[in-house]
Amino acid sequence: MNIIFDVRGGIGKTIASTAVVQAIRKKYPKAKLIVASPYPGIFKNNPNIDHYYHLSDRGLIFNQFIKNKEAKILASEPYDEGKFLTREWDLLKTWYNLFDLPYGKEKPQMFLTRQEMEVDKELYRGNKPIMCIQTHGGIDSYGYNWARDLPDCVIKKVIEEFKDDYTIYHIKQTHQPKYENTITAAEDIRSIATLIHLSSKRLFIDSFAQHLAVAMFKKSTVCWVTTSPSNFGYSYHDNIFCNPYDYETEYSCYQGYNLEENINNLPFGDEERIFDVDYIIKSLKKQ
Repeated sequence: MNIIFDVRGGIGKTIASTAVVQAIRKKYPKAKLIVASPYPGIFKNNPNIDHYYHLSDRGLIFNQFIKNKEAKILASEPYDEGKFLTREWDLLKTWYNLFDLPYGKEKPQMFLTRQEMEVDKELYRGNKPIMCIQTHGGIDSYGYNWARDLPDCVIKKVIEEFKDDYTIYHIKQTHQPKYENTITAAEDIRSIATLIHLSSKRLFIDSFAQHLAVAMFKKSTVCWVTTSPSNFGYSYHDNIFCNPYDYETEYSCYQGYNLEENINNLPFGDEERIFDVDYIIKSLKKQ
């Protein structure tokens, strides 16, 4: 039997789906497993997968693995499920329930070869230990997205605290802010995995790097504003929540799922009120 696992969404969700791949393989050990996703490179060298393709190759997948063959398609969307929306289940448990998979608490995986890690190490060579940060998410409609991004005041204080002792790599997209005393890390996702593997300290938000850190067995400090680690994160990390809101505002979507918010909806009198930066620095020093 051919099983087609259709993954939609961003880089972080795709990395998280590698845990689902493990559960699928456990339930169907003799099936041929084909993954279609927007980021096929994440599945390179994964021993649980027989073939991986970009979503744009669905026609090829249909002709080669579905048409006139015994096939099972796993394509339901976990983000739309009630128990995910009510925070009863996290993303992975919701996915497992949709596909009737045994919940074995699998974690994301990334399989890097020794050769590619040796090549990528040259990108991050230096005379100081490495610290890597990801401060902004993938949505940029409003520029600074207070619902996920770290405020400038927090970022600058963290950089100032660690800049003398660490080479700070900033995982960012080209349109996102650049900060003094940091080096931009905008390579492909597998190179970023090597960076995280090499790092001594890590500060992330609810975006792909925190998923990738779990795959690389690197406990990290992860900051949360409107989203929650009970849905999108891992107890493996040191998860830091924002301060209680100063007041309530109108939200554009269900509370806890505000992946994008206008600054006019900020429920704090001042951006400096969102996080206790000293608490974040203390967490980083413990790594």
